[in-house]
Amino acid sequence: MRTDGAQRADAAALWAELRHSLDRRFDESGAGSARRRALAQRRLLRALELRWKLEELVLLPALQDSATASREDVRAAEKEIGLLRELSDLIGDPQLPSSAQGVVLAVLEGIATLRSDQLERRLRQALQNERINGAALAGDIEGMLERWCGELLASGDIEDEEADPVGQPPR
Repeated sequence: MRTDGAQRADAAALWAELRHSLDRRFDESGAGSARRRALAQRRLLRALELRWKLEELVLLPALQDSATASREDVRAAEKEIGLLRELSDLIGDPQLPSSAQGVVLAVLEGIATLRSDQLERRLRQALQNERINGAALAGDIEGMLERWCGELLASGDIEDEEADPVGQPPR
């Protein structure tokens, strides 16, 4: 995320940058001491949730509006995100053996990588066909990231628009 206030003109480059950041989080989550891995996994799960929220609230609607994705494609993506959230919940389960945790993390990484590649292709296609305003989409993505990062710093969590009452701090 940029902190200098300037907006990116290329939403595809921003999305790829976010994917690379997520890749680094996956790498960090499997290295170091148990304490360091636990912290890295918490950061990874937050980064995944940010990514999924961006997909749901910004990218998928933009792709649907551009006719690059149908309503059925969006529903399927939303279902996939729900399943990935369930999978990510397993990582934090204290009853899950550490050996299984590593497997769940590897599966989550593989699926998340495949989804990212698919979304990046669709986004690049929509941008090349000039069906999406890349600068406006990049601005929307950066605006949401800035808002959610502020919420994380202020409360340690991201507001859930469906679960949290409007005007109240996150759970």
